[in-house]
Amino acid sequence: MKKFLSLLMVLSFILTISSCSKDDPNMPATVTSNKAYEITFLVGATQGTNASATMNLSDFTELGAYVKNVYKVELLNSSELTITGITAGGHVLKDAKLTLDGTKTVRNLTTLTADKTTTNSEDIDFLKQVANRIVSNKNAGVTFSISESAKDVNRTIPVKIKMDVIFHLR
Repeated sequence: MKKFLSLLMVLSFILTISSCSKDDPNMPATVTSNKAYEITFLVGATQGTNASATMNLSDFTELGAYVKNVYKVELLNSSELTITGITAGGHVLKDAKLTLDGTKTVRNLTTLTADKTTTNSEDIDFLKQVANRIVSNKNAGVTFSISESAKDVNRTIPVKIKMDVIFHLR
């Protein structure tokens, strides 16, 4: 009799747990989304500077209520890194780099003498690491920094990060 009651309790427990954990039947397997972030900073003669942006998983509005269901992300090749205002201002940005805050991940851009729009593999790899960090931590901070600028006129320079992604849900 004890074995029967124990078996009945175990089955009841399993049924209770399984009925509470049902997923949303309308939840898609993947969600495609995109978001553009901008890090804007002011450069002047011989000044080093840095500026940061925080990227949140909730910024990707297409996820809606499924933010908690994201377990993996794919970065699409249409993602890009754009830095403008260098050519028009005649700037030379020395030791330019992007850093994924809280990690040792750094994208060295070396010295920038002209505007940059790129989808090269090093930039895409950096953006993939940013996307993975957004999923694992629900946010990621990215800092753009330079050691100095060789120009005496202050100018605002925007660094734009466009991320096109596919989120996998469960």
